[in-house]
Amino acid sequence: MVRGSRSLLILVLVLLVSIIGPFLIWGEWFDRVLTLEGARAWMESLGHWAALGGVLLLVADLFLPIPGTVVMSALGWMYGWWWGGWLAAAGSWLAGVVAYGLSRWVGRPAARWLAGEEGLERAHGLFERRGGWMVA
Repeated sequence: MVRGSRSLLILVLVLLVSIIGPFLIWGEWFDRVLTLEGARAWMESLGHWAALGGVLLLVADLFLPIPGTVVMSALGWMYGWWWGGWLAAAGSWLAGVVAYGLSRWVGRPAARWLAGEEGLERAHGLFERRGGWMVA
């Protein structure tokens, strides 16, 4: 098996376990809390910390299968469209900053581990030629 293929297989297995594992461990909690009413009830139970809890749930969506639209809707339901919208935007922004930081921190080493140096150079060349279209 080629190094890149083995690394990709390991990555897929790790991702599957990290997605399915939380459901096996906390599945009942997910089913109960991650509905609109459940998310609102959970955030209300946090009292004054409800806004922070909602924002952190949006950031946790990077690692756990949390439906961000449900959390955003619950924030809007609790705080109204104006403040709830700002909180949802702040949570989305913070999730983006965390994802960007993690990508900057582990991105190139992880890509080198997955594809090897030669594969990384080929991908870099392809992105230089057609990167804009690939992103679109």
